[in-house]
Amino acid sequence: MTNKVKAYIKALKSIYTDTKLIAITPIWRKDEGELRAMGVFKDCCDCIKKAMLELDVKIIYGDKLVPPLNEFMADSIHPNDLGFFAYTLNLLDQLQDKI
Repeated sequence: MTNKVKAYIKALKSIYTDTKLIAITPIWRKDEGELRAMGVFKDCCDCIKKAMLELDVKIIYGDKLVPPLNEFMADSIHPNDLGFFAYTLNLLDQLQDKI
């Protein structure tokens, strides 16, 4: 999977040569440690982070944008209004450090 992520980012870099790339990794989700057909979600997130670091792409860590608490989530995956509010504030804060 890391190779696919790297290939995708390399393609983006070749198309948008004068653009700073910033990747936002997925947010926390309640089932991140459960085994699924595609594997464990947390392992996929780690794979994305590794590829971004190797390709020198700035990263905003999505798991830091929404607190890992049920009261910020509409279900086990999607933020509710409070979760999106936290996401927005934290994203703006992290963007200031990246641009």
